[in-house]
Amino acid sequence: MVSKSNVLSRLLPICCRFNALVVMAVYFGVCHFYPGLRAYWRAFLWLLGGTVGFHMALTGYALKMDQPDLKAAGKFLSAVIIFLGNTVSIVFLLGILFPRTVSWKQFARASGQGTLQAVKQVTDGARVVWAKASTHVSQN
Repeated sequence: MVSKSNVLSRLLPICCRFNALVVMAVYFGVCHFYPGLRAYWRAFLWLLGGTVGFHMALTGYALKMDQPDLKAAGKFLSAVIIFLGNTVSIVFLLGILFPRTVSWKQFARASGQGTLQAVKQVTDGARVVWAKASTHVSQN
């Protein structure tokens, strides 16, 4: 029980994959002391995929239910925060697992460019709607 909380602290358990981080920490920690266990890389990936799948199923279930955590900031904002948090955590996990393939820098650059493009399109659309609404109001 907490005395104060905010939207991020309420949604953090839904956004972050703590069980996947624990599985990764255990695997890499054990492999550090017993390098022969690196041969079980595929089994580790299977287990990690299972934890991520479990998390996604639990998140979907939580979104369907009437969660008070989601009501605090509104369902739409909560869904956006959950989507962004899950996206960042998946890229984080993939960046750790496959550092030669997944680049956090490329992800940040592409995400920033996509966000700027989306903001520009929304702004342009808002200008068009405002111009049409203004001419409609002035005609009446």
